[in-house]
Amino acid sequence: MAVSKRLRYEILTRDGEACRKCGRRAPEVELQIDHIIPVALGGSDDPSNLQTLCRDCNAGKASMPAVLICNEPDGRAHRQRSQPITHG
Repeated sequence: MAVSKRLRYEILTRDGEACRKCGRRAPEVELQIDHIIPVALGGSDDPSNLQTLCRDCNAGKASMPAVLICNEPDGRAHRQRSQPITHG
């Protein structure tokens, strides 16, 4: 289900109308509403699971370090970024 226009507006306003990763703003970039936990993995349209990202940051999520889906005791899932592997 797509995020409603009203919810999109609320998330953009909450996030200061800027990308939460890089801080860029429209009209410099296209801002998108992103599901932190994808709907396909059990995420919801609850505002706590939504964030404003620019198109570049949203598209770049696939190239980020591995993300673990962890289940809370109440059954909710959250994302946790894995730590980079360092060789020393």
